[in-house]
Amino acid sequence: MPQAPNPLRRALWLTVLASAFTPLILYTVVSAADGVTDVLAKATGDQTAVTGVAFSPDGRLLATAGGDGTVRLWNPATGQPAGPSLQATSAHAAVRGVAFSRDGKLLATAGGDGRVRLWNPATGQPVGAPLQTGSGSHGVFGVAFSPDGKLLASARADGTVRLWDPATGQPVG
Repeated sequence: MPQAPNPLRRALWLTVLASAFTPLILYTVVSAADGVTDVLAKATGDQTAVTGVAFSPDGRLLATAGGDGTVRLWNPATGQPAGPSLQATSAHAAVRGVAFSRDGKLLATAGGDGRVRLWNPATGQPVGAPLQTGSGSHGVFGVAFSPDGKLLASARADGTVRLWDPATGQPVG
């Protein structure tokens, strides 16, 4: 990617690229350490790390996973919060990943506490009980929905990948 020579030009460059490559540019916007593009994390004055990002399928919401155990939902068109923060883990365990289901009705969070949680992004309320991915101190580092939305995969720090039925919260296989 060509480098833009100044912050204003860089912002314009990112805006142009965002229209064609939104997920890639979002990662750059949220995780860049240069202070120019760290826009969403600074919007609330939150100083914790942003450890994961995901767009809703319609592009109207952006979820950010935080090192403080919260998930924040944003309106990417305005850069403003889209509701209150979701307390996805205890304050001492980071949220390490987020993923929207294909229909956008579920948001999955990967917790450093070893749990996967499902949320209704429209209401900010949890859906069902947390999914316990295993015993021990290994946290969950990632979550992903299958293209048809019938499976949810979780990845743990110990190398375990588990499949879940998001409708029932039960492991598959």
